[in-house]
Amino acid sequence: MSIKVLIVSVIGAATVAAAAAGGYSALRHNAADMAAARSASLAPADTSGAVVEPPPQARVEPAPAQPVSPPPRAQAPALDPNVLHDYGAIVSNAVAKKKVYPRLALMRRWQGTSELKLQVGADGNIKALTVSHSSGFGILDDQAMKMVKDSIPLPTLPDALRGREFALDIPVAFKLQE
Repeated sequence: MSIKVLIVSVIGAATVAAAAAGGYSALRHNAADMAAARSASLAPADTSGAVVEPPPQARVEPAPAQPVSPPPRAQAPALDPNVLHDYGAIVSNAVAKKKVYPRLALMRRWQGTSELKLQVGADGNIKALTVSHSSGFGILDDQAMKMVKDSIPLPTLPDALRGREFALDIPVAFKLQE
């Protein structure tokens, strides 16, 4: 059994490819050619008056990093809190008209206030509806959400709110008469 060792770092990839094609004799032949070429390049050159300058090195400097910032958005004027409050009162009144006290809550004399968060899209439609503060009774919270859904479509938006997204806090109180 014989083992052939190839030294790729000295011989080079082209020689390895030639050795793979022609076997060990091709490898020995290419290695000899490369050694002769290397010794010829190290021989002293004729310097009779000629000055040989090394080729200029190109300097590559990285460009300074430019911070990437999003294009500035046009800032819409701030919402007038009075307009938002007034529209919230209009929506609360529309929701109150849909009130139905859940029968089980009446029988058990449950009462409380469900506070709902109503996200309104720029098109005036409800985007999200969540209970922001529970009444303490799931049946009352569910009824409050049903009341809002039954109030769709929402009352007409005032001009100051058209084309804008905003949120409303809508309290829905369930109180028993004594």
